[in-house]
Amino acid sequence: MGKTYSVADIKARVQRTIDSGHPIVGSSASSGLVAAASEAGGADFIVLYSTGLSRVMGQGTRLVADANTITQAMHEEVWAVVHDTPIIVGLDANDPFNWDHRKLLERFRAIGTSGIIHNPMIGIYGSEYSAMRTAAGQGFDREVAFTKLAVEMGFYTMAYTWTVEETRAMTEAGTHCIIAHVGGTGGGLEAIPHKSPEEVLPLVNSIVGAAREVNPDVLLLAHGGPFMDPESVKDLYRYTDVRGYIGASSVERTPVEEAVMDAARGFKAVPLVRA
Repeated sequence: MGKTYSVADIKARVQRTIDSGHPIVGSSASSGLVAAASEAGGADFIVLYSTGLSRVMGQGTRLVADANTITQAMHEEVWAVVHDTPIIVGLDANDPFNWDHRKLLERFRAIGTSGIIHNPMIGIYGSEYSAMRTAAGQGFDREVAFTKLAVEMGFYTMAYTWTVEETRAMTEAGTHCIIAHVGGTGGGLEAIPHKSPEEVLPLVNSIVGAAREVNPDVLLLAHGGPFMDPESVKDLYRYTDVRGYIGASSVERTPVEEAVMDAARGFKAVPLVRA
């Protein structure tokens, strides 16, 4: 069964990992099976995204129905099998059926949630659409306000950012962790187009610099784009000051695809020969 962790608990766990010379790793887990396996593999966080349901459905990352209700169902499933790893839930700050942020956060505090990340997030759709939604009072500004309130209510918070401006806003809101998002994760059957490490590393460094200007102690991670497996994330640690990685498709989609394909090929390769 899961546990509820304080901000101080989580910060101490993070620091112990960094002091040991290892990166912080967050694993997306849209099922109990993936969550249990992620914990057994040593993940520092289990992160729940409603969009992850589409990954386990085999349809690629996309919005699926009522995001916050889906996340709550995931939490119940994961809570039953995770024993010693903080669970971070992705909540939609622009959900029209949960417009009252405090009420939404209280709902998740009541079920033991330790941390919050804004997801689905408006930034994934690009700056033009994000600006349009924000101007209508239904965009990134609400995600910032939601994060600020979550901090005030005692949750550990994480924030995805795509730009220097977003990074400053989320860091000023008090988020404990900034995740530099560099696009949809490549690899696997979905084969999302993505930029090269050389193209996105300057953006990661810009986000790192902007966050540190506001809060030198904020935890800095990265996600997406060309960073899709253990080999590729080496470039993050060689050329930026991020301290870890959040995996979504790279944890619960591509490794599952590869393992199942290998199993099917292996069984097909066995000849029908009687002794």
